[in-house]
Amino acid sequence: MQIELNEFSNFIVLAGNGNNLKRYKVSGKELTSVFTKFERVCYIGKIECFECYTKNPETNEGGWDIVYIEGVKEKIKKYYPHFDCFITTGYPHSSVEAIEFLQLEHDNYELSELK
Repeated sequence: MQIELNEFSNFIVLAGNGNNLKRYKVSGKELTSVFTKFERVCYIGKIECFECYTKNPETNEGGWDIVYIEGVKEKIKKYYPHFDCFITTGYPHSSVEAIEFLQLEHDNYELSELK
């Protein structure tokens, strides 16, 4: 897997020592320090923003609402509630805010700051 590191990209990382794993949101510049700081790095996913359709929660009909979701593409597709499909990639250009979705699986891993 090849990862582009730059100051503009952010990543969600599952890392820790032994069985003490936590989720971290890190910049591209911070990502290299993750490998020296922790014994285990189990997952790295690039955070992007996507315009998505959601399904109607009552009828499960697709194309019900449009939302902007910031997260890892494969995790949004699999775990975001009522996800239907991706429309485009990119942040909204209006007063609409993106929903931050940094979940990995149906996890209980704490989201922590990298220190």
